[in-house]
Amino acid sequence: MNFLENTFNFILPQELNMYYCGKRYKTLNHEYGPEVRGHFLIVFVKEGNATILSETPHIRLKTGAVFFMFPNHRIHYKVDPDCKWTILWVGVYGSLVESYVKMLGLTPENPVFYPQNPDKIEDVLSRIYDASQNESVSGKIKCISLVQSFFSKLFENFSEKKIKNSHINEAVHLMRLNYNIGISVNDVAKKINIDRSYFTRIFKNEFGVTPGRWLNDFRLEKACELLCETDLPVSEIATSVGVFDSLYFSRLFKKKYDISPSDYRKENADKIHE
Repeated sequence: MNFLENTFNFILPQELNMYYCGKRYKTLNHEYGPEVRGHFLIVFVKEGNATILSETPHIRLKTGAVFFMFPNHRIHYKVDPDCKWTILWVGVYGSLVESYVKMLGLTPENPVFYPQNPDKIEDVLSRIYDASQNESVSGKIKCISLVQSFFSKLFENFSEKKIKNSHINEAVHLMRLNYNIGISVNDVAKKINIDRSYFTRIFKNEFGVTPGRWLNDFRLEKACELLCETDLPVSEIATSVGVFDSLYFSRLFKKKYDISPSDYRKENADKIHE
């Protein structure tokens, strides 16, 4: 039999847990999907090459890859013709899993990671599979600890710079997307699961300003566009860019541009839509 899978039933808080794990040995002409799972399915390619067909452009999978299938995301891959396909996998869920995946910089569009220690990845997944056969509470706890170890191995030799960049990129995306609903720096730090002071430090190192200053400047840039392109009252423009106190908005605007929002509009009146 070239396919083995163990299910795993252990009720724990939702930070990190496992549904199942398995192995497949030297299978020819294997194809998976199209299929959607409600959790993360992580596959380590010990041997073989395949193509992920559910992404455009298609993504290649090669020996040594770790492939993340995201919850509620369609997955379809096909192994190269006459290519032996040997893989190990684990199905996991929980908030810690989501945080680890974000730190690795992975997305449904960029789901493949090549660790520098494939032998260690294979070893810990094999140990997870062996431990999952022990039905005792002790065995189940050991299995969960090995899942933590699996993620630890993924981060070996993974540079701190990459982790910082993934945090910063996600933060900028959140602020650009949610500036108009009053998102704060605290909100952003909580969303990306890092301490606010650490977030402020790495953000300032990257951009030269604090995230609060960056967010205010971005809001004011959007306000300038609205002042030039619409005839909305200043108070509505303030609300539209996520500043719900119009007097505070006017102070911010004048401090940055050395002119009031109303005077800025007058100077750019020819840009307002008639």
